[in-house]
Amino acid sequence: MASDVASAPNISSSPPDNDAATAQSNQRTPDPRPATPYATGSAARFSVDDGKLNVNPNVPPYLCDDYNQYIQDDLDNNRVFLHVEKFLELVFDIPLSYRQEHAPRQHIDSILKDSVFRQHMTKFLEKCADAGPEAPLYTPLANLYNRGLELLDALDPLPEDAKALKLHFSVNDPHHLCDGVFKKGLSPDLKSLLESLQQGAVAEINWTNVIKCVEVKAKDSPALCGGEYDPRPLHDGKDPVANNHPRTVPPPKASGAKASSAQKASSAQKASSAGKAASTQKAASTRKGASTQKAASTRKAASTGKGASAATAASTARRALAQNAPSGAKASLGAKASLGAIAASGSKKRGRSSTIAAETEASVPKAARQSKEQTSASQNASGSANAAEVDPQVQCGRYAMEQLSNVLLRSHTILTLFDKDRFQIHYYDRSAIVLSSIVSLSTPEGQALFILMLMGLRRLTSEDFGLRDVLTDSNKFYKELNHFQTQITQGSSKNWRRIFHGMKLTIDSETYTLQEILFRQPGIVGRTTCVVAAEDSKGKEVVVKISCPVDRRQSEVDLIARARTYAEGDEGHKWALKHLPRVFASVDFPLASVQRRICEFINSTETQWVGGKTLFYESRILRITVFEKLRPLLEHRSSKIQAQIFFDVLQTHKWLYDHPRILHHDISMSNIMYRVDENSDCFGVPNDFDLASLREDLESDTATSTHRTGTPPFMAMDLQAPYTKDVRHLYRHDLESLFYVLVMLVVRHKIKTYRKRQMVTYDIKLADEPQLESWFDAKKRWADLEAAKIALCMTPDDVLKAMIQPDFKCFQDWVTQLKSLFRKGLNARDEAGHHNTLRSEEPEELRTMFGDGPDIDEEPNMKPKARYTEETMGDFITYRTFGRVMMRFGRERLKLRYNYDLRA
Repeated sequence: MASDVASAPNISSSPPDNDAATAQSNQRTPDPRPATPYATGSAARFSVDDGKLNVNPNVPPYLCDDYNQYIQDDLDNNRVFLHVEKFLELVFDIPLSYRQEHAPRQHIDSILKDSVFRQHMTKFLEKCADAGPEAPLYTPLANLYNRGLELLDALDPLPEDAKALKLHFSVNDPHHLCDGVFKKGLSPDLKSLLESLQQGAVAEINWTNVIKCVEVKAKDSPALCGGEYDPRPLHDGKDPVANNHPRTVPPPKASGAKASSAQKASSAQKASSAGKAASTQKAASTRKGASTQKAASTRKAASTGKGASAATAASTARRALAQNAPSGAKASLGAKASLGAIAASGSKKRGRSSTIAAETEASVPKAARQSKEQTSASQNASGSANAAEVDPQVQCGRYAMEQLSNVLLRSHTILTLFDKDRFQIHYYDRSAIVLSSIVSLSTPEGQALFILMLMGLRRLTSEDFGLRDVLTDSNKFYKELNHFQTQITQGSSKNWRRIFHGMKLTIDSETYTLQEILFRQPGIVGRTTCVVAAEDSKGKEVVVKISCPVDRRQSEVDLIARARTYAEGDEGHKWALKHLPRVFASVDFPLASVQRRICEFINSTETQWVGGKTLFYESRILRITVFEKLRPLLEHRSSKIQAQIFFDVLQTHKWLYDHPRILHHDISMSNIMYRVDENSDCFGVPNDFDLASLREDLESDTATSTHRTGTPPFMAMDLQAPYTKDVRHLYRHDLESLFYVLVMLVVRHKIKTYRKRQMVTYDIKLADEPQLESWFDAKKRWADLEAAKIALCMTPDDVLKAMIQPDFKCFQDWVTQLKSLFRKGLNARDEAGHHNTLRSEEPEELRTMFGDGPDIDEEPNMKPKARYTEETMGDFITYRTFGRVMMRFGRERLKLRYNYDLRA
């Protein structure tokens, strides 16, 4: 899977307002992927939106471990490895030649000779040589950071007007950072706050205060700092990880009982590794067996369905059995060498380098100062991360997601991962995850690189750390300890949605006052959209949408303007204006300088890659748009009005396709809205055109591959086939998404009644036993979703009717009739021998198992066309077939807006 890739490459869009970036654009490698995005990776977690109301976006009703697979997707699809010197050049703006200059070389030598710095270094390396938990490494490492920064302040003072943030590192574990995405806060081992906050630092720190995190491990694992090192560009013509700094601290010298303990620990570790490998094999066998059983069940269910045939069942099983092969891990590091002696003399000084051992001893009980592996085992499964079970790369991804999702408008963040004496620097932004090659502090070269990292760190401004100060007073969140708590406190309770409350945004001389968050999409790579309620200067209600779209896509604002201009230009089309979103203002903020440097290097045609595997860096911008406030589908309790909203969206969607020639691509529960006019009439509105594209761009030769767009539970089944190739997003795919929205409404929700004195109010809530819950499972593979959707289309009517919640039985005719259209379309495809039209790489084992061609009896009342076409699935999935079902609700005829023939 790729993540949030942009739509047609030939769509014109305004580039960032930067001459250098524009000059480089002609030298970049063209994106091998088309620019039609779909949500995967961490950003897909809240794209999988079930339309639930009144759910705190900070506390999702899922286990936090559900995020692991999404973060792993980001790592698999958007991670790149750079040589540490190239990493320092791009991320910290330290040129490769900088360390050769006289002053930097002098500073490095002076720091390495400093007695206190050497003392902290020796202490840290001695702890690394011990076999034991990671906790003893925290304090000497924090002291090492702080002493190095203090010495640099003395050796190379920054100008008084410098905007660099002055940091102080302290031990955080086992304290949790508060107010994050996860239900139970995460615990990075070291945290850095502004030095000015350190005097008043308390145990309860929230994520908005933290500038940088450091995670420490004591696993001595060769794969800990990266696993597979692909893709990676060459550095000076050489493989950047060929000489990864090996683990050079020797194993602990144990004798007697200690030696026996060490041997037992070693044996236990080997046994654990062997057990884990056996478990992995067993799990793989179980998955394979489960997949086979699932396919058999799918075939059986399909064959027993009304009107379904044996060949239809076989075709269903073919789709259900496709699997993605998991990627293995490979890594090896050099042999161990002896620890060089470092003198540990010198007096302790006050200031940034003053030891934090006393601080740690005073604030953390001895029993609590244990390794992350021990403390995390006691954390409950309702949301806290178990570090002993989570891959360190995923664990660091969690910290990055917290910082990028919870700290207002942060564009990127920088972390460091230590495995005893080896460390790796991580950079995360909305487009990529960049990891450095591994460095060992046990070598003089590694120590010099650590100091170079500190040199770059101390020069970074708030923008360099990814903190975008585009809203009034936004810098107070990291400059004041209690500002976040003040913002979210409402009376005697706390409301995370109030984080923006009262902040001002000025666009084109109009000032908007922000209120509560309506929707937030946590994530690392992707748009990570946030929608906030607001008021303009006259008190009118609006919504502010904050997102990070790909800059080369035609903007949502432009597409909506195109549609509204078309509607305004013809009296016969003006009806559509009541069914289109309204944009009041929009502003784009270009890339930060670090993102421009990374983009230009990775996408340059001059950059050479190891093994031919490359990464394309999708340049993104921060876009803030002000819209008219619309109402969500689930806000209206009247089934008849909801039916009219669905019918309105169907008609408007077709009008957009026919006239402005726009295909929406992302029909989902959260994107079907309505507005109420001055006469209290309701009008359905398809919302959120971020993924929309012009038809000519989809139909062009340059944009015909991998056009998979949408929100996974609502995506068309063809777009989720694991062995699909060269898929074009069709009009009927959006119709299929509309069908799934309808299904989710009626099988997963209930109408709840509230009575207070003489007042009776109603609200739509998630049902006590919602159906199709697995469709929203973060761990569910796309192949399983495709199989589940095929099974739904083959479900007998009486079974489907039984799934519908009591409050929505009035929709059962719509649901069963539309489901029948897809069943007939799937059967028509198999009868015409077109089951491979969209599946050019069907696995050989499936063709062998089920044969090359279907052999089914014609279904009653089914009249497939002589020439089957995928565009309409044999003329069964069209605007007309949908409209003929939806134009009536019960015995009533709904309002026809679009003058388009829906008669037989």
